[in-house]
Amino acid sequence: MVHTYRSAAKRVALWYKRQPANQPRWGSQYRPAIFANRREAPRISRPSILCPRNRLGREIHLLSLAERSACLLALYHPRVFDLHEQRLLDPAPTPHPLHGHPARGHGYIYPRLTGTWNAAQQLGYLEYHPKLTYEARDGTSRRAPHPLVGDLLLFIERPGVPDYCINWNIKSQRANFKHRPTPYTSSSPYSGITKTAARNCIEAANYASADIPTKEIAGTDIPPVLTANLTDGFVAACEISLPSEIQEKVIRRLRAAIGTMQTPLDIWSEFSLTLGLTHYQFRTAMYTGVWRRQLRLELTERILFDRPMIAERTDILDIYASWFRGPDA
Repeated sequence: MVHTYRSAAKRVALWYKRQPANQPRWGSQYRPAIFANRREAPRISRPSILCPRNRLGREIHLLSLAERSACLLALYHPRVFDLHEQRLLDPAPTPHPLHGHPARGHGYIYPRLTGTWNAAQQLGYLEYHPKLTYEARDGTSRRAPHPLVGDLLLFIERPGVPDYCINWNIKSQRANFKHRPTPYTSSSPYSGITKTAARNCIEAANYASADIPTKEIAGTDIPPVLTANLTDGFVAACEISLPSEIQEKVIRRLRAAIGTMQTPLDIWSEFSLTLGLTHYQFRTAMYTGVWRRQLRLELTERILFDRPMIAERTDILDIYASWFRGPDA
């Protein structure tokens, strides 16, 4: 049992080493509390790491397929200027996530987070707040509040007014916001508040104390075809790009073919003869254009290189607009 205490204490110490409360980090300097590897990720998770050649300039560590789909959607949004995955939620009061940012929120006083322990106390859920048992210097075992870890925290710019944050609490299915699935069962009867539901309430109340809304997002809310298209776009945008003038020529030609029977493969054959572009270069330019919203195609239909392109019917950012809505909306 002492070994278990020490393991838990070492894990929490590692989290605080990566995210020291008095030294906030953003952009490429941010480090998630939990890394997406088999040693740290939960046993039943599906960890993945997004390529560091993205606009955040670092690896993004995700612990489920639902988190990865949601993260790609967040990164696709042009007003999301930063994103913190596996962010530590301190039991004690802490500054707002934007407090002290080197380029954001100057001249604006952001409210503090009350801390998860205070949030649990106000809700009457102290019994549901995780606790850490550790061995004191005198050899006795003591208990202290165990920090929680959130899924995704989005930083969104808002021209003319202070930027804001949104907390995304992500589960694979809607039912999982009420109870935690196990390897043996995906659902079970329950009555009253459950540990999982209480934990979600504590997280949301902690963020609400600093005017940060929480959105409950299920992986089933994001169609697999949309995730596949966003994945292709993200991967392409991480590759070495063509010179800007050639990229623009490719996008202009592809735009002209939207709604016709011409396929990207047909158009590539033209560019391979005139500019010597390889299949890989042209395909990368095309999907980069989709990711940068320069080539507006229907993302709820699979974008394929050898099929005619379908014009965007509805912007997916309009479909999921409520997920990005700030505290004043």
